Amino acid sequence: MPGGSEVDNSILSIGRAYDDLGRLTRVTSYDDDEATSGHEVNEIVWEYNDWGLVQESWQEHDGTVDAYTPSIAYEYYTDEDATYGYDADQMDLRLEYVVYPNGRKVHYTYGADDSFADYLSRVDAIREDNSGAPDNALAQYYYIGVGTLVRRTSPTTAITDGLVLNFGDAADNYAGFDNLGPNRRYVMGERCRHHYLP
Repeated sequence: MPGGSEVDNSILSIGRAYDDLGRLTRVTSYDDDEATSGHEVNEIVWEYNDWGLVQESWQEHDGTVDAYTPSIAYEYYTDEDATYGYDADQMDLRLEYVVYPNGRKVHYTYGADDSFADYLSRVDAIREDNSGAPDNALAQYYYIGVGTLVRRTSPTTAITDGLVLNFGDAADNYAGFDNLGPNRRYVMGERCRHHYLP
């Protein structure tokens, strides 16, 4: 690879590792053009649960992942959590919360029991943690149909002056669409208003 003042030569090759099921388990960056030689510059490692979903991930910025590398943990609903009208085993596929390296927990919620969002396992909100339970919303999502996002709000508790992302106007059309397709309108408090047609 040619060098030069505009070229970053700190990473010259990438190595990847997979488990027996073909899932990516490790990505390592090297400072040599062959992944079998040189020094490991940084690395990411993934661990999966029995459903094949990421259970924990580690990201090391200086060398390879070791016992001191911080991680992010992903917790999914278990059968004991299920209070829903369908097979409880399906609950294991629904992300419940994420725990960040500093211990911060962020919850994913799916609407009220027996709601459409609940049955579709569609994320209704991302919420702060309060003693292990979901609390104030960091982001709230609104949909049309099964999964077309038409509005996202972040309350003032999450962002100064709040944030509303309206994916279009509802005048004579479904919310989120105009006659030409999606018409997005972003509103961040009174500071920024931006309209455009893609």
